[in-house]
Amino acid sequence: GMAAAQNYLNELNSRTGFTGKIIAQVHDEIVLDFPQKDNKGNLPVLMDIKSILDTMGDNLIPKIPLPFGISYHPNNWSEEEVVI
Repeated sequence: GMAAAQNYLNELNSRTGFTGKIIAQVHDEIVLDFPQKDNKGNLPVLMDIKSILDTMGDNLIPKIPLPFGISYHPNNWSEEEVVI
């Protein structure tokens, strides 16, 4: 899933100049770094990545649902906002 998400970001970055990237994996979390935008302006990109990750269990036999959630930290780690 991380590879598929990074491929999506690479394509988006080269096509639009967006500068988002995966910076870490911590246990069951993927940490992304995106350009700062007001009012969650990166939400469409996050939703695309969520869609990619949500379908990773479809490749398993039997298919296993792997739902992902999104948290947003606008200024620092102590200011978490749950998006989905």
